[in-house]
Amino acid sequence: MNKKLKPINADIVKSFSDGYLLQTDDGRRIGIKLIGYGEKKNITCWVDENKDIKEISYEESGKLRSVDLGNKDKHYTKTSFENKHLFTDDGREIATGLAELPPLRDGYVRLKHRCMSESVSSILSQGLVFNRQFTKTSTGGAMYGCVTAMATCYENSDDFWKSMEKDDFYGFDNSRYADTQVIMDIPLEEFEILQNRVKTSGKVDKKYIVGIIPNYNGANPNLKMPKEDVEKAKKQSISLKTKNLSFRMQKISTR
Repeated sequence: MNKKLKPINADIVKSFSDGYLLQTDDGRRIGIKLIGYGEKKNITCWVDENKDIKEISYEESGKLRSVDLGNKDKHYTKTSFENKHLFTDDGREIATGLAELPPLRDGYVRLKHRCMSESVSSILSQGLVFNRQFTKTSTGGAMYGCVTAMATCYENSDDFWKSMEKDDFYGFDNSRYADTQVIMDIPLEEFEILQNRVKTSGKVDKKYIVGIIPNYNGANPNLKMPKEDVEKAKKQSISLKTKNLSFRMQKISTR
């Protein structure tokens, strides 16, 4: 199965006794069986570079389920996004490994939202909703007046990488045991507006997602990474900036 998948939203057009008729945002219709007796929400079709649908994920009774179209008889209660190439709507690749994270750009801050993997599909399609009343939606997020009620903000790269060695989250809810981190790099100016009582939006736009990675070294005992491996990933990530700069300089020199 081709792992370079991109999400496309879909809606249920009609339900039958043995399945559903879905319509995607790009106009396609698909007949498919979706297990579970509850309401199906946040339906996402995952397509490859040829725009062929390879997988369909959806929320049902609080769980993320998915159907692998390569094996229509096999269903999942979870979808692992690690080692799967994800892309934004404009074709930019989202990192799924720690070493693949892009360096934090000048004038930007990095947000880290901890969640269970069941929430990844809706965040990829809707962005990080932290005040659903303001965004006038009934799904996602809570009723917070600022971004940092749902995400930790890092103003520099060093602080972010220190948090990967030992998570700095001190809350006492289930987020401590999250298995996934959604990493978002947002311009400082826009972050300050969102942080100042939700003046323009109750969510961080999905276009700022740069990484979907495991929640290493938090309270989840199953996700431990040695400090040495974190340091190695940091160096690899920083090297991406050097490579990109070298490439741009080569282009300038050939003009």
